Amino acid sequence: MIPEMHLQELIEERVRHNTRALLWLAVISLVASVLLLLQHYFVPVISFEGKSWLYTNYTAVYVVGMISAILALGLCAYLLFIPAAAWYNYLVLSFAVFFVLELSALAVLDSGDGTDVSAYIIGIMVFVASFRIRNSAALVVIVGISLSFYLVHWSLWGLMNLNDTLTVLFVTLFGVWIFLNLESRRTENFLVRRELDIQNKKLTEMSATDPLTGIMNRRSLLQNLYVYYEDFKRYATPVSLAMIDIDHFKAVNDTYGHQVGDQVLAQFAQLIGSSLRATDRLARYGGEEFVVVLPHLHCSEARDAAERLRRIIADTPFSEHQLQVTASFGVAEFTAEDPGSHSLIKRADEALYTAKHLGRNRVVVTQ
Repeated sequence: MIPEMHLQELIEERVRHNTRALLWLAVISLVASVLLLLQHYFVPVISFEGKSWLYTNYTAVYVVGMISAILALGLCAYLLFIPAAAWYNYLVLSFAVFFVLELSALAVLDSGDGTDVSAYIIGIMVFVASFRIRNSAALVVIVGISLSFYLVHWSLWGLMNLNDTLTVLFVTLFGVWIFLNLESRRTENFLVRRELDIQNKKLTEMSATDPLTGIMNRRSLLQNLYVYYEDFKRYATPVSLAMIDIDHFKAVNDTYGHQVGDQVLAQFAQLIGSSLRATDRLARYGGEEFVVVLPHLHCSEARDAAERLRRIIADTPFSEHQLQVTASFGVAEFTAEDPGSHSLIKRADEALYTAKHLGRNRVVVTQ
């Protein structure tokens, strides 16, 4: 079963597919109608002698078919160059059904002359193989056309012979089987394609996310900083960066073990992330070091934001051991002299080193 969130996409894909199928069916129908109409005039059908009404109707079927094919070509040319809407599918399929009915009518008339039902066979096979409609609708259309073939033939020529009866029955059942098979494969292909898209999206997220904390990793941080640096150069948009290091984290691992250390890191990232603005970006730089990107903030404003985070961290117990953890901050801002984002990271890292050298649990700003 196709997920509801992808149903509209599938419907629009079906509309585009059916429009292209109708385009080819209309071209074939137009060419065939013109050629057969010419043959109809230059090679009169003997059985139509004395039946002028039937001869006229036979001609009218070709003429109507040509007009409908031209209209269908115009419709396809229009639909292929505008955004697809679900209700277009019904319009396209109505033309397709008309062409199959036309071919069925020609088959009825031809069979009265002692010919076979080749036109009907070709028409129903093309329809079933080319168009994608719901299973129930396909059954109604195929069986309905077959019954109509029987009724119209009986009203014109009397009972059908066994050969034509078996041919129509075989084509109908075989057409239904082909459609159901195509529909099943189409659904399977769609689901496989969707699953591949989901897996590719997950792989992309995994390559940009730290597995322990769930925030951006170093690679993703550098990609984001590149974008911020380009905006800074072009629009002079202020961007500050705070580099954070958990104080004495090695002692936590040595005393309580790496599992508790991982809990502290995960809780630390969650705490900071919940304390930032929606526009801020948090990343794990490596080990117990984190980076916060603060767009639209100058250095003085970034220092106030870092100081607020420092107090939140110091006042929060971590892990089930209720550990008191502190952190040191180094803050820097993009300047016109920065050749790239790496220089900003370097200056923030130098400020962080100074904060740790001065006794930790403090914020140091560098220009």
